[in-house]
Amino acid sequence: MITAAQNELAQSDSTEYVCTAKKLPVLSMSNYFRNPTMVYPASVNCSASTGWQYNSGQFSWLQKARFPGYLTASTKGSKLVFEFVGTEFGMLYNMGANMGAVSIYIDGTHVKDVDAYLSYTNPREAVIAENLKNGSHTVEIVLNENAAFDIGALLYS
Repeated sequence: MITAAQNELAQSDSTEYVCTAKKLPVLSMSNYFRNPTMVYPASVNCSASTGWQYNSGQFSWLQKARFPGYLTASTKGSKLVFEFVGTEFGMLYNMGANMGAVSIYIDGTHVKDVDAYLSYTNPREAVIAENLKNGSHTVEIVLNENAAFDIGALLYS
């Protein structure tokens, strides 16, 4: 919109910088959820999971009141199982120097690998899958190495 206003100013005799109402284009990016549900780690049922546990500490440097606790694993092969109904799935996870990588499967099919290694600590969100058939889905998040992986929230819509 600012570029449009600058162009209008350059093509007019006006000395005022005015931005007229413009319709924003439809975004072609699809890496944003539509009406997501955020599931905090304390609410995730880990009974079908192996090697993942809930930690009530603060997730990364985010406010504890907003993101209380996290799910964590550090043993290769640890598997977190999560079920949801919808068409999209994602997660908020921690990146850092001692973080590892996971493979993510939805309904038994590998959809993405996520590497959380970064030289400094930083929370990150990722859309893992979208345009799934609307219905029930089972997600499996499997740790690929003996390194930590921390999940601050799961998202679906």
